[in-house]
Amino acid sequence: MPYSQDSTQTSARDIEDKEKLCILLESKLTELKACESSKPNELQEVRMSLCEKYSHILMENPAFSLRKGLTDRLWEKCFYEKISHDRKKLAKLISRQKNRNLLESTLQNFKKRLGESIEFYSFIINFYSGLIEPSLAQSQRSDELTQDNLDEDDKAAVVSILYKFQICVGDLYRYNESSNDALRHYEQASLLSPGQGNPYNQMAVLEQQKDSTCNALYYYARSIKASYKVFQTSSQNVLRLYELNRQYLKANPTDGQDSNLTKKAVADLSKAQKTAASKRFNANFVDLQRQLTLIVNPRVSELDQVQVKVNAMKMMDTVITSLDELLAISGLGDTLLSRMVVINAFTANDCGDVAKAFVFRFGAALADRVDQNLKRQLGTAKADNLRAIRGLTPLLITCDHVLTFASSEDQDFQTAEEKFWSKACNIANACKELVEDSSRLSSLDKTPKEYQALTGFTPFESFIPKPQNYISFDAAKDVATTFQSTKTKKKTGNEYSASDDNYLKLFYFLAIMEKSEKVFLNDKNLYSLVGEPDEASVDAPMLDDVDIIGYQHPQHGGGPALLVPGAMLVDMVDKKDHNHIDNENVSLSDPNPNEELYNDRPLPLTASLQIPNPLFKTQPIPEPTNEAYAPVRHEAPVQTLAPPPGLPPPPGLRPPPGFASSHVSLDFLSEKPTQNPFVVSKPLATNDTFVHSEHPNSFLNYDDPTNHTGFLESQLIQDLWGEEPITKNPFFEHPANKV
Repeated sequence: MPYSQDSTQTSARDIEDKEKLCILLESKLTELKACESSKPNELQEVRMSLCEKYSHILMENPAFSLRKGLTDRLWEKCFYEKISHDRKKLAKLISRQKNRNLLESTLQNFKKRLGESIEFYSFIINFYSGLIEPSLAQSQRSDELTQDNLDEDDKAAVVSILYKFQICVGDLYRYNESSNDALRHYEQASLLSPGQGNPYNQMAVLEQQKDSTCNALYYYARSIKASYKVFQTSSQNVLRLYELNRQYLKANPTDGQDSNLTKKAVADLSKAQKTAASKRFNANFVDLQRQLTLIVNPRVSELDQVQVKVNAMKMMDTVITSLDELLAISGLGDTLLSRMVVINAFTANDCGDVAKAFVFRFGAALADRVDQNLKRQLGTAKADNLRAIRGLTPLLITCDHVLTFASSEDQDFQTAEEKFWSKACNIANACKELVEDSSRLSSLDKTPKEYQALTGFTPFESFIPKPQNYISFDAAKDVATTFQSTKTKKKTGNEYSASDDNYLKLFYFLAIMEKSEKVFLNDKNLYSLVGEPDEASVDAPMLDDVDIIGYQHPQHGGGPALLVPGAMLVDMVDKKDHNHIDNENVSLSDPNPNEELYNDRPLPLTASLQIPNPLFKTQPIPEPTNEAYAPVRHEAPVQTLAPPPGLPPPPGLRPPPGFASSHVSLDFLSEKPTQNPFVVSKPLATNDTFVHSEHPNSFLNYDDPTNHTGFLESQLIQDLWGEEPITKNPFFEHPANKV
């Protein structure tokens, strides 16, 4: 399309007059469109004249052009309306497939018009790039607008207009089926305004056209979670993407060969098989995201949500298994893995603890692979010549992301979280000796360079600062320079070595570990999980696991302590902290639950037995005020269990039935039948010195001289059985009832 370069700086009145002329041409264009079939040539002339007037104003006064919305008016009136009409006409001809010659001629004219449009926009883009960086100007005349003539409003307008033109020319390339060129312009637009969703939506459309569902979902996520302006159609596009992905999975059911493969079988896969396995994994990964969104879908009932969660957990297992297999053969690059991390964050931002549990599980798989790759290099490499560590970049992003998670009571969440940080500790302990020299970071950026591409994504704004709506005029110089270098495939020369990059990432990883509340440095200067027991105390039994503890009365003399079941001494156990007793579970009658200590440890408590502590006075049971509702009471007095040996028994406590005599024969123990044919039954020998407590050598000797009961009459047995045994034997008769 022809255009004029005869542009000069003019007064504000001249610019306003030109804009008024554009308004008149727009009105005339609207009238001619109503009778386009009768006056096609006149319509085209008006459109070309309007395009030229727009370009003059844009190149003379950027700030005025932005205020008047000339970028949108130029695109709508001069290009998009005509291109949309031609695309619909082509679609009809292709669907009918009747007039082949008409189809070819229409397509040829359409391609020609696209080429002219691309040429026009490329000229404007080059002109604006020259304003940002004069060395990029292809030609310059003395009467042209230059960087020296720009005020602050013009500089801000140049960046904004350049952003919009990059999207326009990207769309033109997309219509022309030049995906790579279109993607390059969309990426430039995203760099000029990282917080807007429009360029990400356009890139998602490109990826979806290539059946790259995972990359498409990544760009849709960036569009929906953009910092400033969400592209509204992206949400509906995601739902369409989920449905198309489901159709692919149904049309290509798994044959069972793409999961649970042995390590050798995975390594022997051909390139085509690896590609197919990767594609299948991507499809399952995207479908899992769809399933996770159903958990919080208000249209799904609570009953159905339970089944949805169960299905999601099963799908997680399948995805993680496939992920481990592909990581083992390096079937997934860091770029794709980083984008999957972004997708996980996109879903977890709205879908609760189940989705966050998957974030941890995905990160644990990455950590496991990074640990293997790192240890493989540690034996042969030093920090100065470390090669790239595969999986480290997506792992760093995951670590930063999970630091934003609040704690959860969900068991799956907690299990996945613990596993993730445990594997992270392994990596930190393996690499911390390599990055002790922090002075090396003085010449490097403090964050990985890959983080720059994630600017403007709201779930990451806690560790990647929120950008401005448009980048500054000075920052746009780097973008313009990079854009020109990618076209000519030249390096900018501002990159540091791969070894420095690896060093920075390892140092950054250790910085994340320092920020985490889930890990700490132990006495051996190694990272460990918070709450994980030290090696010295691993073999020591925890109080929760002790069934029998040593007890010795405070007034008892020397000799060994009696082993007594811990439940006989106390009421309930606080399993969370053995040095703290929950006040809510302590009886109001206990004056001080921490007063009595045994073996320098607090007494454990057991709620299920509800045995009152004999060291404290018991409160009488209040009588009911309403006799009509009073429970039926037995005449027998209420008895409490006796204290452990060494403490005087309560008054009136009788021995258990059948054990009233101090001379009890133990021969019945020898009559216990056995199925062992080599055992010969013989009477059991008695030992009076052991049985009778009054013997001077007996360790059961109490301070109370009146207590002459035998071992089987001891308070220990009474504590174990109480007064009345409970039995279901219908022929049992209590000895007290015998006449």
